[in-house]
Amino acid sequence: MALCYLFTKSGLVAAVFIGLLMCNVQMTGAYSNIGVCYGKIANNLPSDQDVINLYKANGIKKMRVYYPDTNVFNALKGSSIEIILDVPNQDLEASPNQSFKC
Repeated sequence: MALCYLFTKSGLVAAVFIGLLMCNVQMTGAYSNIGVCYGKIANNLPSDQDVINLYKANGIKKMRVYYPDTNVFNALKGSSIEIILDVPNQDLEASPNQSFKC
């Protein structure tokens, strides 16, 4: 219950988690092997461009996106950040022969 309360309060918990992750990345020096999931269900989130700038500033080269978002894709243009895009099962089942392009 307390954990749920923390996650509903602003992005403080997310910011602390990302901060700890960044510290770990800087200590190991394994920038090219680190990827971070980019979820957008929260309050007081930074802009998509600010998130991409944060990734680039910390040498994060891989991102997982949970649904197609044009604003995220526009912010990613020219960033050289690789993405993994989740596709819901029902979408895969509905069109097995369709290819998805970003």
